[in-house]
Amino acid sequence: MNRRSIRVRLAAWQAVILMAAFAVAGGGVWLAMRDSIYESVDEDLRARLALLEDGLNKAVDAAGAEHLGDRPVNLVNLPATGPGTRFRISDGSRWIYQSPGAEKWGDGPIVPSALRGRGRARTLIVGGRPLRVLTTSAAVADTVWAIQIGVPIGEFYEALNDVAWTVVLASPLVLLIASAGGYWMSKRALEPVDRITRTARAISAENLGARLPLRGADDELDRLSETLNDMFGRLDAAFRRVTQFTADASHELRTPVAIIRTTAELTRRRPRTADRATACCGSSVCRRTGRWWSPAARCAARKRRCSARLRASRSRCRARWP
Repeated sequence: MNRRSIRVRLAAWQAVILMAAFAVAGGGVWLAMRDSIYESVDEDLRARLALLEDGLNKAVDAAGAEHLGDRPVNLVNLPATGPGTRFRISDGSRWIYQSPGAEKWGDGPIVPSALRGRGRARTLIVGGRPLRVLTTSAAVADTVWAIQIGVPIGEFYEALNDVAWTVVLASPLVLLIASAGGYWMSKRALEPVDRITRTARAISAENLGARLPLRGADDELDRLSETLNDMFGRLDAAFRRVTQFTADASHELRTPVAIIRTTAELTRRRPRTADRATACCGSSVCRRTGRWWSPAARCAARKRRCSARLRASRSRCRARWP
């Protein structure tokens, strides 16, 4: 297999393009899944926050807001504090309450007035595990507090990692199959080119009248065949002209060559000196072959005859009309 052939290059380019497409598509799917997970978890956190606000209002109404800082209010069994859910409450100067494990989130007390809109959500890595935390403000017992609520999202990250590993491990196999398929397709597509090559190589001086077959598809290969056929037609016409010229020249030169040969043989039969033989042979050959292969001499002779006739006409005119 020639590494520089069009088939190999087409298959290689297809593999490179597919690799880039897989990388872009895989990265896009991974990011889209992550954003979808974040959006779903954030909506769940806001729903839990609404339950937490309702539970806090009920707990404070029962125990009194002034006891929240001393934590006599039972916050452990609130509806939002289910398995895995952590939260903490800040009045701006200190954390009023923190669920077990929430102290590892690493932020200082948050000022409620600094929070705008629906708050902000972010992902934290606590103890090597991902945690989604929503920070927002809430009004409890006529007081605005800053609340952080978070849930672990390790299962979602495991799903994202599974997708990533699936793409990474499946990509080489898919690329191999796609490259083999691309090589086979390029081989099928270039078979007409091989036929054109074999037919063109079979055309020689003996069969210049042969032509490349057309498939009738009116595609690039048919246009290439038509172009080559036109070229072969021009070569055939030129070859025929050269052959005709050679035949005509051979016919025209046959008589002068015979005369030269006969003159040379006659000259050799008679005893003459070298200079005399050369002079006689040259004059005889020039005299007997001039009309065949000296057009310039014939033109010069015709010109001399015309000039002589013109001079004779002038002399007669002077004699008649002195």
